[in-house]
Amino acid sequence: MKLLTLNTHSWLEIHQLHKIKRLADFILAEEIDVVALQEVNQNVVSDEADAPSSFLPVRSQPLKKSNFALLLSAMLEKAGAAYQWSWADSHVGWGIYDEGISLLSRLPVQQVQCIETSKNIYTYDDVFRRCALAFEVETASGSAWFASAHMNWWLMEGEYLFEHDFASLNQQLRSLAGEKPVFLMGDFNNCASIPDEGYAQMMRLNWHDSFAQAQQRQGEFTVHKNIAGWEGATKAMRLDYILTSQPIPCLSHRVVFDDSTEDAISDHSGVVAEYDFE
Repeated sequence: MKLLTLNTHSWLEIHQLHKIKRLADFILAEEIDVVALQEVNQNVVSDEADAPSSFLPVRSQPLKKSNFALLLSAMLEKAGAAYQWSWADSHVGWGIYDEGISLLSRLPVQQVQCIETSKNIYTYDDVFRRCALAFEVETASGSAWFASAHMNWWLMEGEYLFEHDFASLNQQLRSLAGEKPVFLMGDFNNCASIPDEGYAQMMRLNWHDSFAQAQQRQGEFTVHKNIAGWEGATKAMRLDYILTSQPIPCLSHRVVFDDSTEDAISDHSGVVAEYDFE
């Protein structure tokens, strides 16, 4: 099984349609089974779209014609690839976008859930309002859960946001899945090299990191420059992860669309992990 996670930085990129096409071509060429995307934006003033049959609604926010995941799924469908997909809005981004997260699966989806992770003091206009999106997917080995998350930072404005949000996400995902495995993917906004913060919390809660577990690794860091929320960064960081709730054999971990090279399609690199799980 092959998984991809990417913070798309959508509609904040130049040549955006070209980059969506490159992403679609990559998904097709690599035969990605489940795709997790973050910063999946749509312009708040664009027209509403007719939802295609492949779309699995989970929130009340209308789907707009400018929705990044809608355009990506249309390109995949045009190429003959059948991916079911969903999108969940989390907050207003940059004052002009409905910002959210998305999942796409070429394996049959049994159910979809939106998981609120942040404290309920935050409104839709607040960047600290966060949620995760989860699919239960049917595989040859039985059903498993897959989730896309865009987490808060460890400490912002005097609040330990990540600590609360990840504890909530961990509890809800494990409750949903029961004995079934969970594949959790996304931009976690916590650098693996910072001790005693978010990465350490995830490891204490028995999540297994594809980078640490993989038999083969290609690349490590997913952000190589200052970006929004990390303006003071002085070195490359690993912020984007593919995690599993159980120790599932990971064959390979690979950084793709390297943000520091001409291959970049976002201000984050993507991560592809392949598992011995069918």
